[in-house]
Amino acid sequence: MALTQPARGRPVTAPVPDRQPWDAVLQARWAAHMAQRPGMPARSPYVLYRGPFYSPGGYTYEARTLLRHLLDAGFTVRALPPTLRLLHKPAVLHRLAPDLYDLHAPAPGRRPTVELTHLPACWFRALAPGAARLGRTMFETDRLPPDWVRTCRRMDEVWVPSTFNAETFADSGVPARKIRVLPLGVDTRRFHPGVPPLTIPGARGFVFLANFAWQQRKGWPILVEAFLREFHPKEDVTLVLKTLPVFHRPSAVRQQLYRYIRRLGFTPGNTAPIILDQRVLPREMLPRLYAASDAFVLPTRGEGWGFPFLEAMACGKPVIGTAWSSLLDFLHPDYAYLLEIEGLEPVRGPVELHRFYRGHRWAKPSVDHLRQLLRHVFEHPGEARAKGARARAAVEQRWDVGPTAARLVDALARWVGDAPGTAARAPG
Repeated sequence: MALTQPARGRPVTAPVPDRQPWDAVLQARWAAHMAQRPGMPARSPYVLYRGPFYSPGGYTYEARTLLRHLLDAGFTVRALPPTLRLLHKPAVLHRLAPDLYDLHAPAPGRRPTVELTHLPACWFRALAPGAARLGRTMFETDRLPPDWVRTCRRMDEVWVPSTFNAETFADSGVPARKIRVLPLGVDTRRFHPGVPPLTIPGARGFVFLANFAWQQRKGWPILVEAFLREFHPKEDVTLVLKTLPVFHRPSAVRQQLYRYIRRLGFTPGNTAPIILDQRVLPREMLPRLYAASDAFVLPTRGEGWGFPFLEAMACGKPVIGTAWSSLLDFLHPDYAYLLEIEGLEPVRGPVELHRFYRGHRWAKPSVDHLRQLLRHVFEHPGEARAKGARARAAVEQRWDVGPTAARLVDALARWVGDAPGTAARAPG
């Protein structure tokens, strides 16, 4: 039997979701491992997990990774999309995530013990009466929007990836007792030195790489200005801006970049080379992207976490990153180049997502110091490679996905104990 959904005048079918095989496997996994822990129930706990499992980005990486570890531990998970209306569009869900399709179905005859919402906090809302409510989120400025504070206060626990977020959430009015710092790391078996480099047409000499979403917050204007003012056209150096098209329009990004270059007084094409790479790379190609560079650089104005920095470090690359926000949890002068800031400044429009940032402040990275760091790394490649090697060792030791994901699994397990009412109240 198949579910049918019209699409542009013709029917599109999707199989009826069947989670029974999943649930049998998950119960066996739970019984073999988690059920052996003191206080854990014999039956695999039922968890609603609402997250962005379907598109590129840091939230999606986190949600996909944590889901995989919850399934490995044996939790009976029902995966929910951010927009619950998608549950009524099975063909869309099947196309977006065929590997998760059966997990979108509810577990027959069961009520959830925990609901975990892994989204910006403005999406937090109750889904299952009586279930413990956990939220996984992050933010990148010096405070939270007021509606985020209200929704976070209604959660039993809020998981953030960094001490920076723990401070800004608490300072904004989220009770500190509800906040837990639970970072999620990178897969050091996937991101590692020695993979074949990706071909980047036009790149020459020493390659600086920036991998980011095309947003003002990421500091790309600061990077472009520092690079163009520091290097002359004949120097053997390249800046690669790896990003994705805005609204699926590659020309829009290129036009915005060229306008900015002209505003700085330069002529596009008559500068030290800047390559705008807007290819949509398969997931397995990302390590090869980092392998094609000599250093990673991004003068971001603020980060909720910062996976591209960790990915580059895991690949053994030296990184230049802003000395502010969540990056300070894992960037250290021993194995990274910290970019000084000139203080915090108000977020002024027009910038992307300005409705969230109204009245907030973020970092003002120093263009002059960035020029110095770019020149230093370019002229001292041996030192930079040594820093990259130390960065790799630091990521292996502290930020590998295995141990960090295990701590998130343990944090969820605290809410499913078999004592009466455990799931309905904050532990300890």
